[in-house]
Amino acid sequence: MVREAHERRHFSVTKIENLPRRDYWMQGMKRKIEVIQNCISCILAERKRGRQERYLHPLEKGEVPLETFHIDHLGLLFGTKKNYKHIFVVVDAFTKFVWLYATKTTNSAEVIERLWKQSVTFGNARRIISDRGTAFTSREFAQYCQQENIHHSLITTGVPRANGQVERVNRTLILLLIRISNPKKEDWYKYLEIAQFLNTSFHRNIGTTPFQLLFGTSARLKDDPHIRLMEEEWVTAFENDRDELRIETCKLLQKYRMKIDVILIRREKRQRNKEKEI
Repeated sequence: MVREAHERRHFSVTKIENLPRRDYWMQGMKRKIEVIQNCISCILAERKRGRQERYLHPLEKGEVPLETFHIDHLGLLFGTKKNYKHIFVVVDAFTKFVWLYATKTTNSAEVIERLWKQSVTFGNARRIISDRGTAFTSREFAQYCQQENIHHSLITTGVPRANGQVERVNRTLILLLIRISNPKKEDWYKYLEIAQFLNTSFHRNIGTTPFQLLFGTSARLKDDPHIRLMEEEWVTAFENDRDELRIETCKLLQKYRMKIDVILIRREKRQRNKEKEI
């Protein structure tokens, strides 16, 4: 009776409870009627309120160097005599080449100044990807991108992995600067040029060094202990990222298995209820 009343129009629990009560009564009616919450047709048809899930759209990285830049600020860092407090980081999406600039603020003026100086040597990117920091959402930065014919893509708030290339560099860079500048951590800005030797370290994702992929030749380097230290940090960061990805994958698989278990439990419960009604 309950199933027949529900399947006529697939009303909610409250409405279905009122329909049979007009003509019938049974003990535990509400508990029996709540079974319809597992109705597959209602679950599939019910529209979720609030923000809706959407398909993911991966950002294209481009097929040539210097086409897409990932940018971000690293800081607040130890104060320096020159009042530097942040690092403006630029990463080429294709070659993984990194540019590092010490800055006093995170405002648009300094960002535009650094990008303009970089463009003198390397030209402008076709696209820039950034988070929604005030430096990147300001009117000044929008005007700069329009004047230089640059498409600006803003990542979703709370999803740093969308700008993962620069996030990985930031994690490696902060640990590296702490170790290199120890014990005078306020002198970190003096080591940025050394830190840019990250570009000469082997990168697993591209199968070579960012320097060689960008310029087509290997950089000539002296045997510097700082460079060896950077290579060690780069390898460690890669292994940590791989471990984090494995952990996240396991969590997703566990969550999926739990959903399957819930579906199976509900199915068995419906089957038992059907047998009782018969």
